Amino acid sequence: MNAVSRLYPQATLTQLTPTLSKSSFRAPLSPLLLLLLHDPYPTKQLRSALHSLFLSLLIDSRFKSRFAAALGAVAYRPLSTLFCAGVGTEADTPLGFTVQIFTAGSLVRMLG
Repeated sequence: MNAVSRLYPQATLTQLTPTLSKSSFRAPLSPLLLLLLHDPYPTKQLRSALHSLFLSLLIDSRFKSRFAAALGAVAYRPLSTLFCAGVGTEADTPLGFTVQIFTAGSLVRMLG
């Protein structure tokens, strides 16, 4: 059973095509990428808990590099587009994590 079918057991491939097309070589489809791409849709309470979890896991270098790839290389554009369209608030978006990612030279070089 893969990550997509575990997270979305009732979804069909046609429904998931827009999400699946966002994965790339640098950030292959993973539960982390799916959580980032679908961040604007759960309740505020769940989003807040996920953001706290992400923040606490950013001290691990392996997680930080995978998170940087998922957010910086794949999820940044769709999330920023939704944010500019009025979905979400400045205090409640994973785009705030870009400060932790884009200020670390090794992560920027990895993404470039």
